[in-house]
Amino acid sequence: MKHDKAFDELLKVVSKVTGLSKRGILKNTRERKRVNARKILVYLLRERYNMGWTRMGELMGLKH
Repeated sequence: MKHDKAFDELLKVVSKVTGLSKRGILKNTRERKRVNARKILVYLLRERYNMGWTRMGELMGLKH
């Protein structure tokens, strides 16, 4: 499965579980509920798709 498609599917799942919008999850903020949602997303991307940190950062738009 392509990383983009996997990312979109998991973002949808995390959005549904957390009650946050997809844009809300990816919003560049340190608000606790958004940070936790991103943690869940990162965990799933690492465990299910063995995605690297660099690729996740690109997809999420959260580069340091």
